[in-house]
Amino acid sequence: MPPVVVPSIDQGNEVEVAEARPSPLSEAFAIRSAREGGLLGDASVWNKRASRMLAQVSGSSVAAGASTSVPSSPHKMREMIDVEATLNIVVENVVPAAASVRALARAAGAMITEDAVEEAGVATARFTIRVDAGRTEELLVACERLGQVRSRLINARDIGKEFHDTQLLLDNLEAAMMRYEEILAGATQVSDVLAIEKELGRLRAQIDKVKGTLLWMQDRVARSTLHVYLAAPRADEPDAVVIGHAKIYPGVRAAYLEDFRSGSNHGYWGGGLSLRFSREFGLDLDGLRRQGSASSSHGLDVFIATLGGEVFSEFLGNGRRRFLNPYLGWRLGYDRFEGHNEFAFAGSAGVEILKTRPLSIDLAARLFGFLGRNAHAAAEPALSVNVAF
Repeated sequence: MPPVVVPSIDQGNEVEVAEARPSPLSEAFAIRSAREGGLLGDASVWNKRASRMLAQVSGSSVAAGASTSVPSSPHKMREMIDVEATLNIVVENVVPAAASVRALARAAGAMITEDAVEEAGVATARFTIRVDAGRTEELLVACERLGQVRSRLINARDIGKEFHDTQLLLDNLEAAMMRYEEILAGATQVSDVLAIEKELGRLRAQIDKVKGTLLWMQDRVARSTLHVYLAAPRADEPDAVVIGHAKIYPGVRAAYLEDFRSGSNHGYWGGGLSLRFSREFGLDLDGLRRQGSASSSHGLDVFIATLGGEVFSEFLGNGRRRFLNPYLGWRLGYDRFEGHNEFAFAGSAGVEILKTRPLSIDLAARLFGFLGRNAHAAAEPALSVNVAF
């Protein structure tokens, strides 16, 4: 840099005066002290403090309030809401309810970050779900329909100021790094270069950390966090919410029986009653009369009383769907066929047309074998309607 020429007051002559310039390392330490002096806020304040300290180090006549090349932060504080909700729900059966939570999360385009089901003792399940903020209430309401809500807590926190302050910190760190890089470009001593490079490395690490914090805050605002806890009812707890369970499922049946005896080919119409204690065990009573006017009695031509049950396939929904649950079954019992007492056994195949908590409608076909004076077989399609009691 050329020397500065100033006039001499005493002699009126021009005198050459060499400009005082700080070393690169001294200037870098001045910037660091200005930045770390408890200053994490407005970049314009940082600029003023850095200017004053650099002026003192350089001995120049820079005014304390002069601005540097680092602009003030343009970021404005805005409302940013971080929503976190917790639901505690008592459900009749935890495993199917947990499957429903997964289905609801998929339908809402949400991400499940925790999924745990425990069936030892009192069955429980817990989920942590990240869902778009705009669909938070929709998913909450859908989950509440799964059972009895024991508690509902929603915490909405405004992190706008925290985000604003963090963004200002990032601006200051980036401004300091730019100045360090300018100083590094003019450094000639190896010791100065190494010291400034060390500061630059530390600054880059801080910048990466702050950027990660900003991304985390943005994600917390864009997606809400839902904690869903499911539990089976416990009757031994004084204040427990207990969901009623059906003890039996009485119903009515409409049936048709086709006898396969050689030379007979008789058909019988009728109906009956069913008393189902569970899907695996129930009692059916059927009474039928021969179709047309060929019946030789004034009462029932066929009476069948059987015990048996049905099972669902794990590969075909395991009986948890609302519509069309296929099953296979078995029956054993007694029949009186046109005046003859016989032993009856049967295999069945059917489908639950509709399944709700209070009502089920079945369509099934049974293939009977009758053992008595004359062994014979028959087929019985039937429509059953059962209600919960």
